[in-house]
Amino acid sequence: VGVTKPVRPVSSGAYTNTPSLFQADLGVRYMVNDKFGFNADFGYNNFNSDKDSRDFDSRYYRVTLEGVVNAGHIVGLHKLHDRLGLLLHGGMGVSNLKGTDPVETGDDWMLNFQAGITPQIRLSNSVALFGDLSVLGHVRQDITFDGLGRASTRGFDGMLVNASVGLNIYLGNGDVHSDWYTYDVQEKIDNLTADVEKMATDYADDDKDGVPNYIDR
Repeated sequence: VGVTKPVRPVSSGAYTNTPSLFQADLGVRYMVNDKFGFNADFGYNNFNSDKDSRDFDSRYYRVTLEGVVNAGHIVGLHKLHDRLGLLLHGGMGVSNLKGTDPVETGDDWMLNFQAGITPQIRLSNSVALFGDLSVLGHVRQDITFDGLGRASTRGFDGMLVNASVGLNIYLGNGDVHSDWYTYDVQEKIDNLTADVEKMATDYADDDKDGVPNYIDR
């Protein structure tokens, strides 16, 4: 959940607080591996007038499908702290806008394009706290976000900003979700090299008596 700000189109004399409550989002994400995945979400925004604005109230709903990049793993953020993460997401979907007060408008259907950044803090292996900043652009928006007027153009003109805080709840069977799973190849190579060197020393026969060193010891 969080705050929102409709940037454009907005009717003359109508505006919201900056930022204003409220907006909410519920999503389901699946990671193909520790760097890439997909997210589907449903979002809701309520736009209402600030105290010095023309009175209005409107509702906005959206469904979006996005690609997700675990930027924290790509840039090595886990090397700074194993509880820090960073996701980038972007995609498109369908939105619906409807004015409810003072005049109830019809449904305005449009395409949305969303991009955002999501810092994370791991609270446990199954829960993470996140913040998110997302920008949404709209195509074929007919009415203003306040519902009081008509949009001047129907091209790629609508813009909306959402800021959220929330929880990621991991439902997979693994002990650690791919957001936080790390595999240090160089560390693995170093460990294997040390094991091989130890075996070479233990099984050597320096005194040539037919008995390996580790048994002699």
